[in-house]
Amino acid sequence: MYSITCAECGDVFTASRSATTCGTRCRKRRSRRLASATRARLDERIRQLARLHDATFDEALRLGSVDAALPELHRLGAELLRLVDERPVSH
Repeated sequence: MYSITCAECGDVFTASRSATTCGTRCRKRRSRRLASATRARLDERIRQLARLHDATFDEALRLGSVDAALPELHRLGAELLRLVDERPVSH
């Protein structure tokens, strides 16, 4: 058994080497906090990609060559879909 400091509340507890939190409450709290931070990071990246996608499309329209921009638009769209799919679901 080891003396471990809880990664969430900072309390010292005795447990196996692999433990990181002192109990279920801290484990769930930590999990929710980390998921929220991940969601916020992914949401910001999704907003950035959406703006880039829109700007690329607008520029292609302005230049009259949407066909030339299609590969980039498809790449941005695919990345947006991937990020949306991996975004954690909020509870």
